[in-house]
Amino acid sequence: MRTDSTALAVRLEYPSPPSMNNMHAFGQTGVDLYSDGAYRGTAIADKDAQPGKVYEHVYFGASPRAWREATLYLLCISR
Repeated sequence: MRTDSTALAVRLEYPSPPSMNNMHAFGQTGVDLYSDGAYRGTAIADKDAQPGKVYEHVYFGASPRAWREATLYLLCISR
């Protein structure tokens, strides 16, 4: 997507905490942001994730208004 927003955030709710012993939490629940081709951060669930618990991750805020490409990579692991 292209945006000239001064802030970018995601609000997430996970069905359960990350529980795969062979994979880090960001590999199970991560939402990565790349902006203009550069990695900006990853939102992840913590060990207390459960339905109804909402997480908000701010990738950037109060940035100067400028057009930028933004790509969110969502991970979905079915159990």
